[in-house]
Amino acid sequence: MRVKRAVVGIAVAAALVLGAPAQATVTIPTDLADVVSIATLIVRGRVVDTRAFTDIANGPVMTAVTVEVDDVLKGRADRAVTFRVYGGDLGRYRQVMIGSPTFQVGDVAYLFLKRAPDGALWTVGMGAGVYKILDAAGAPVVNPPVVAGRTATAGAPVVRGDARRKPMGIGEFSDLVKLLLSGGARGAGGARGTRRNGGGQ
Repeated sequence: MRVKRAVVGIAVAAALVLGAPAQATVTIPTDLADVVSIATLIVRGRVVDTRAFTDIANGPVMTAVTVEVDDVLKGRADRAVTFRVYGGDLGRYRQVMIGSPTFQVGDVAYLFLKRAPDGALWTVGMGAGVYKILDAAGAPVVNPPVVAGRTATAGAPVVRGDARRKPMGIGEFSDLVKLLLSGGARGAGGARGTRRNGGGQ
């Protein structure tokens, strides 16, 4: 029971600490075209290491995630890339940040990353910059992205269960990202983003 209380207490504290510097509402991009535009580095890779840490005593926990890069779609990357996400397991405690993605060694994903002023890489819009690759009947697929004018109605709210959003093979997903990088596939207006109070990239 003590451990559970500690976990909950730390999670609440994390939300307060991480949200305190940013009192204004932050818009989290939901349209893949916006995520592609914001990202400074886009890679596909496999997670080979995760390490939780904190910069200051009793401060918010972050996790450094290292991926072995299989493909680079935007920017330049070494064989391995390390980026950060909020939250993680540190000792006996787990700190959770709502909306922040979690990773395990072996996860494979497309990662849309943005470099912060201090040089660290973060996922764009927390979970918005992560498209994990799943195994569906022996074939790798990616959950369908939101692309205004293609998988969502341009200028309209995103509708859950839209039949136009079907799992994509990794080749199809890569081609879509490249098309967006070239300026194509964008509808007359982006799908509306979600708004969240507090932190985030």
